[in-house]
Amino acid sequence: MNRLIICLIIIIALSIPIFSQSEWVQIIPNSYADVYFDSPSLGWAAGDGVIRKTTDGGNTWKTVLSDHNANITRIEFGEGGGTGYGISSHQFGWQNDNYGDGSLYYATQGGSKWEKITLDENYNFSDVSIDYDSQEGYQIWLASRETVHYSKGFTNNFIERRNGINKNHSPLIIKFIDHDIGWVMTSGYDTVSLLEKNYLYHTTDGGLNWNKQFEFDYIVTTMRFSIGGAGIVSGINRITGAAREQLKYIFKTNDFGNTWDELNLSGVTIGKIKDVIKEDGSNRIWVAGEFVKGNLATSLLYNDSPFFDDWQPDSTFSVSLNALYQYKELNRITIPNPSDGRNMFIVGNDIYYSQTSNYERDWKSAQFTVKNFSLNDIHFFNSSTGFAVGPHKAILKTTDSGDNWIPINYDESSNSSLFKIFFLDDSTGWACGSNGIVFLTSDAGETWIEKTSGAHTELHDIYFVSETRGIAVGGSWADIGFGNHFYQSLLTTDDGGNNWNVKEQQEFYDILFDDQLRAIFFINETEGWIAGGNTVMHTTDAGNTWEETYCVPPNTEGCYNIKAVYFSDSNNGLAAGGGGPDQVWRTTDAGKTWLDVTWDNQWSHGGYGIDDIDFASGRYWAVSSTNSYISNYYGSSWEVDRHGYIGAPSTIQMFDQNTGFLSGGKSFVRRQSPILTSIDEQLEDISILPNGYSLSQNYPNPFNPATKIKFTLPIAQLVTLKVYDVLGKEVKELVNDYKNSGVYEISFNASDLSSGVYFYRLSVNGFSEAKKMLIIK
Repeated sequence: MNRLIICLIIIIALSIPIFSQSEWVQIIPNSYADVYFDSPSLGWAAGDGVIRKTTDGGNTWKTVLSDHNANITRIEFGEGGGTGYGISSHQFGWQNDNYGDGSLYYATQGGSKWEKITLDENYNFSDVSIDYDSQEGYQIWLASRETVHYSKGFTNNFIERRNGINKNHSPLIIKFIDHDIGWVMTSGYDTVSLLEKNYLYHTTDGGLNWNKQFEFDYIVTTMRFSIGGAGIVSGINRITGAAREQLKYIFKTNDFGNTWDELNLSGVTIGKIKDVIKEDGSNRIWVAGEFVKGNLATSLLYNDSPFFDDWQPDSTFSVSLNALYQYKELNRITIPNPSDGRNMFIVGNDIYYSQTSNYERDWKSAQFTVKNFSLNDIHFFNSSTGFAVGPHKAILKTTDSGDNWIPINYDESSNSSLFKIFFLDDSTGWACGSNGIVFLTSDAGETWIEKTSGAHTELHDIYFVSETRGIAVGGSWADIGFGNHFYQSLLTTDDGGNNWNVKEQQEFYDILFDDQLRAIFFINETEGWIAGGNTVMHTTDAGNTWEETYCVPPNTEGCYNIKAVYFSDSNNGLAAGGGGPDQVWRTTDAGKTWLDVTWDNQWSHGGYGIDDIDFASGRYWAVSSTNSYISNYYGSSWEVDRHGYIGAPSTIQMFDQNTGFLSGGKSFVRRQSPILTSIDEQLEDISILPNGYSLSQNYPNPFNPATKIKFTLPIAQLVTLKVYDVLGKEVKELVNDYKNSGVYEISFNASDLSSGVYFYRLSVNGFSEAKKMLIIK
């Protein structure tokens, strides 16, 4: 009887696909809090739960940590960039509107592996300083709200060194210029004035003893020191309200912090200082933040005057006050050490870098329009190569799964945006956008030809059923000779998009913004649907004629605003949108009637409506500005896939359960195994280098309760090894780590699992293999 049950379990298990526990990970964050360069070529940038690494001076970046719980705001590495630390600092979070929780992260393997460090006590860390001496080796100092920590070498065994620091003063910022000389900025209440002040402490014996050196009556936000004793700090006055950001201060010292001189920010009427840095070997000082100088609003000032009284706005980050402006967010400036005199990097809403020594530097954006503007839509041919479209007629290409984007088309002087991109095959594609513009490509997106469709409105979607027959839809305000009114647009072409037949219909009530047509979907060359507002229309002749309008029922707020439509077959389909909360409707009769399946599934109803849906691995996937969702095959039951996004994604493309992309707003998100830490394992003879991937059968099998699993790697890769039950639910994660080439043997103890059939899967670099195992107790 037991054997029969086991056989039945095995049969059932073999018929159920194994879904790995992949998750959405931020690739391009909405904001960066810190940047650190070990040399002019090797550096890291941290922000929004992401750490990215460059090895070519900032031209390209690769995500090496993606964990939405790791909001790292300070990073620093030892010489050579092999090992370092990251701090999730509330101190700098306040400064950059990017809050941390005081956690400590440890980086190894060239900064490609990160893990959270848990010490005996729950310290609230705020800053890190690392020094290397040829005789003493590495010295690490950490500042926390409670104390100053010290470690000789990267041992993660820290001792306290706060002798001489007032017990009521909390360390905030720490900096050492060699293994003996350092400073720590603390915060505490003055017992006389009962006001909070910042107190500067100095050490000349590696932190064994500290002496109070200076006190500041301001909120100190940055502190820098360089070899030779030159230092600079910045801060703002301790008053509340909007006036707080109008009083800003910069102090400099040339005698190791014993005396300080205040710099005059002449001509700068308002400001918010984020960071300040002084170039070694020159008088030049750079200040990042938010300022007004004359008739310009700027995010970056520089001063090269010997008296520091001539502050100039950097033209790259300046706009006229007469324009409707927004400051570009700049949070942290760094100059690589050792510096070659040319390189400088700034992070904020993007990663900016300059490789000239001019006062007016030629700043470049690492992400081009990805950070400055929204990515309105994406199309990936495979898991690595894809395109995106956005404002200023931007068409971007990536060949590394979205880590970096290359501009294929971009017109900074144009106010026209591209909203949708569509490829019929790997070579032929189209994009559409505002003012009726359409772009065509026939060489896999390498070159694009712009066409004027003749439409007066924005075009929100485009779809081709063949190389010649295409449909586009849209809607917006337009003046077509009868004043400014709201119009719907429906366009068709029979010559590949060179010429269009345009139908534009004025809406009776101009206030019906939701009546613009937004979405197209065809299940074959003749049958398809278009949707928008509360309207769904059906065609069976490739859009030559359209059947009656089907009205989708409103939600409790009377909202529709359909933004996406998808059919799995001729009868079963979904419409998604919502004028306020996220909402989905389902049909089983080709769209003639619709059922609101939103409340039945108790969705969060957050956000501003579903923006896009896709179908992969037998499931529907949906995304809104705040959540993503997964449904069953028919879309009748849903669950939240991930709650809370930064950057408001608006488009989704799924290849399978484990591979997909989200974009929109000012961020880019990828579905993959999380890049995190590992478990203990035994590496066999590394001199035996395998020439291919392999996963061996566990031994012993069956087993109780322990077994071993062996696998081989021909090259160093990110590896995952996970165990699943017969329903495809992950029960153990054995490996999720970056491994060198070699043969590995992992011990698996299943004492906490019940008897039965389980599966284990190895996933690495496109290779995936699963085997079953049997636990008998």
